[in-house]
Amino acid sequence: MRPLTLNPDNGFLESSHPAAFTGERKQLFIALAHQAVDEKRYPDVQSICKSVGISNRVFYQHLSTDKKLAEEWHEVKRRIASVFTTELAAKAMTKMGTLANIAMLRYLEAGRWNTEGRLNISTDSSHIKQVSSKLTDIIDAEVIDDESISK
Repeated sequence: MRPLTLNPDNGFLESSHPAAFTGERKQLFIALAHQAVDEKRYPDVQSICKSVGISNRVFYQHLSTDKKLAEEWHEVKRRIASVFTTELAAKAMTKMGTLANIAMLRYLEAGRWNTEGRLNISTDSSHIKQVSSKLTDIIDAEVIDDESISK
């Protein structure tokens, strides 16, 4: 990679090579990423790289060396996280949003809800045999009967 110099017009680091990831290409890259977020899509780095004429490797090299690019990319990721959080919250409010509810509680109440990172389910143990006979994957679980809880 050629040495990068600061472009005073846009604040991005650039190479003097004609096919380089220039400040203008970086602005286009970030604009395309923001457009994806506006359309509620996760920005596909590979597709955006192809659109601006660079490889993924070049993008990630510049991301690690160009502070302005890193800041702009962080803002894109912050925006998409906000979109996903909003959609997850909407799903958590529906009757079928059990998994979304769990995810939102872990996100919003990380310090108070499920601090051990485990999901504990209480049920009548007769159902365990019925469910486990239908499982094909291994599940790590601990079954505790009601008598040992009251001790």
